[in-house]
Amino acid sequence: MVTAGNSLGGTIAGLHQLIAEHGEFRLEIVAGPDPDSPSAVVWFRADGIAAAIAQGRRFLAVADGSDDRYGELYQRNGDLADFLTTIHLGA
Repeated sequence: MVTAGNSLGGTIAGLHQLIAEHGEFRLEIVAGPDPDSPSAVVWFRADGIAAAIAQGRRFLAVADGSDDRYGELYQRNGDLADFLTTIHLGA
């Protein structure tokens, strides 16, 4: 709860908590034959892995490229990223 005397500090603390609860994700969209050369890279926040997968599917649906494109989903882990899954948008 934010008090009247500390409303700005409470707002900032609440914002930091909200950001901490959201994971940072990266989706590498592959639309060509070379998986090491993604056609697009999207960085975004989501409320968890299930939400990130759902958002990744939406990004794939609107991305340019072949009908058989897919995305490799990563979650930020400090300065690194952990591979989570591959999302396919089948032909």
